Amino acid sequence: MNSKLADDLEYVRTIAEAGQEAPSTSGRFATLWFLLVTSALLAHWALAKGFIAGLDERWAGAIWMTMGIAGGIGSFILRKTASDLPGQSAPANRVDRSTWRVASIGLFSFAITIAVAVSIRSDLGVDLFDAIMPAAFLVYGISYAATAAFSKEAGRWLPVIVSIAFACITVALFGLSDTYLAAAIGTLLCWLTGGARQLLNEPKSVV
Repeated sequence: MNSKLADDLEYVRTIAEAGQEAPSTSGRFATLWFLLVTSALLAHWALAKGFIAGLDERWAGAIWMTMGIAGGIGSFILRKTASDLPGQSAPANRVDRSTWRVASIGLFSFAITIAVAVSIRSDLGVDLFDAIMPAAFLVYGISYAATAAFSKEAGRWLPVIVSIAFACITVALFGLSDTYLAAAIGTLLCWLTGGARQLLNEPKSVV
């Protein structure tokens, strides 16, 4: 066992013996993706509403592609900066990393499958892309629930409730341009109840 891992395990043990919970190390990632996803949703909504002169919804693909690239680069950089934060070995943080990693892969695969299906099947319309939003909120809810189960704080379940609520709302608005505005609001509320709290409580010192 290397010294870094040993120190981290000692930190987690000390926290547990004090009856405390290891702080989340995911706040910075949640904030990055909140900013990117919300910006993309609002830009897509503006395109769909015709608020941007000379541009229409055909530019939406470029917006989401740019968001994905920026998110990938940003996440790579943040992984480097977060690698020395204490508490990485805590069960809640290990589960958190795994669930969000699978969630990201799943949503990316889901979106690509829809894009391919719409492009090769004449009976499918672009409205099918709206299905990504309720799917994303359900995935958010499951991912937040996975780590909330490790906590005694009832507040950890707030982003789960918000996620499920907006999964239903975006289904109800399916096919309408305002579903993107609703999704942006839902993403903001998920961050305020989940990611922002994680960021504020993130351990400030390294082991």
